[in-house]
Amino acid sequence: LSETRRARNREHARRSRCRKKLIIESLQQSLVAYQEENKRLRQFVRDKLGDAEAAPRLEWCEARSKGEATDPMDACLTTGGDGARMINKYDYGLLEALKHARRSFVITDPTLPDNPIVYASQGFLQLTGYSMSQVVGRNCRFL
Repeated sequence: LSETRRARNREHARRSRCRKKLIIESLQQSLVAYQEENKRLRQFVRDKLGDAEAAPRLEWCEARSKGEATDPMDACLTTGGDGARMINKYDYGLLEALKHARRSFVITDPTLPDNPIVYASQGFLQLTGYSMSQVVGRNCRFL
């Protein structure tokens, strides 16, 4: 019996590694595509505004991508209710990568009471018909 269980666990682990590998490859391809698009857009901004006027805007965008600048539009990355707090800059980088993974998912915070949703992918919002404000801060049980 234990040998059967070990074999099943090994097979499950192998499949899990394969799925993770596919997801990582997909994320890497998306990352490369977005980096190339980012370069083209930066050049477009420089061409339209000129180097002097474009520099501060591009610096702000760079700082924001590293989580060092704030934007009022980032309010969707906070938890709702009494335990409201910002997701730290490392988690923000993860969320930025996951946004483009083309998957439907939610991220919850198990350190808060009732394990509330702190982020929902665009695919999840489209699939369920809910808006970000309706989902964030609630437990998955409402589905």
